[in-house]
Amino acid sequence: MSKVDIHRPHIQPLNAKKQNVSNGREYIPEDHKKFAKAMESQFAELMLKEMKKAVGKKDMNQAEQIYDSMLLKERSKSMADNKDSAIQELILKEVYPEKFRNKQNYDLYQQNQNKFKKHKVSMHDGHISEYKKLQKHEAPNSQLTVHANNGDRYE
Repeated sequence: MSKVDIHRPHIQPLNAKKQNVSNGREYIPEDHKKFAKAMESQFAELMLKEMKKAVGKKDMNQAEQIYDSMLLKERSKSMADNKDSAIQELILKEVYPEKFRNKQNYDLYQQNQNKFKKHKVSMHDGHISEYKKLQKHEAPNSQLTVHANNGDRYE
């Protein structure tokens, strides 16, 4: 008996080998994946809190409440660790649509990220060094006068 190939994949027999069909997940940037995972974790945590409210366990001291909240957070994180989660996929479809999931867009995104990393500005370093240069002096007529180390005077 000869083998019949069916050209429509949606009517292939159940025991046929599945082809490696990619939904472009490898072309989704890692920060988008982390965002989707965090959103699912928050959703799971909210859901677990509401479920706990429905049970109605009361009379917990502060230590039990803290432990319980930490336990809920860890449970929600473990629920979000599933890579094949439908919730994460829904979030990713909204924040990074499938039409952008290709090698060209992924490479362009990586190039832009590298550009921004090169020009990253750390604002607090410069301001702290400028602040250290200033000396505060209290004027006799109760106005604040500030003298810079380079001789400039600010009132």
